[in-house]
Amino acid sequence: MSQRTHTMEAREKIRRGHIGKKLSPETKAKISQSVKKAFQDKEFRKKLSDNMKERMRDLSVREHLSQIHRGPNSSNWQGGKSSLKRRVKTNYKFTLWKAAVLKRDHYQCQICHSKEQLHIHHKISLITIINQNKEQIESFNYDIPLLWDINNGITYCDSCHKISHHSTWKNRTIVFLKKLKAINCVPPKLTEELTYLLGEG
Repeated sequence: MSQRTHTMEAREKIRRGHIGKKLSPETKAKISQSVKKAFQDKEFRKKLSDNMKERMRDLSVREHLSQIHRGPNSSNWQGGKSSLKRRVKTNYKFTLWKAAVLKRDHYQCQICHSKEQLHIHHKISLITIINQNKEQIESFNYDIPLLWDINNGITYCDSCHKISHHSTWKNRTIVFLKKLKAINCVPPKLTEELTYLLGEG
């Protein structure tokens, strides 16, 4: 016999129905004891964990939770102190975007093919996208196609990612690459990829 579950709409209706109700100290104590007793059962904790994991696989559930807990509705709301960049990076869609880019790139750096300390690099920088859509993001509207376009992302290891952002690393790598090219020690494919990364192409 399958267990009955409430729809999201029904759960929201129940939640709203309990808003403003005050529980007596005795009722609170009973609820506390009941919850503590339940969590002492390993099978109960595992079942609860499995149910939550299964629920969070549903993107509509994640979107719903994102909508009702964002901005002033969040329990951690402190008047909008978080930067716009942090807002984007803590959105569940950002996690999905990173996972999609990593999977496409076979979980390896697209320059040196390392599988250690991987980063997802934005071809069009995240700051640029945020600045172009500032008002929309400030109002907690993240329906911006370029933000979640996997073609705007590429997987780099930590070292190659630093090269892409810092001029000192770029300059040192350019000098090193030229020395290697001078003695024909760089595979053609790697030369092509590094040239693109360093902005020399």
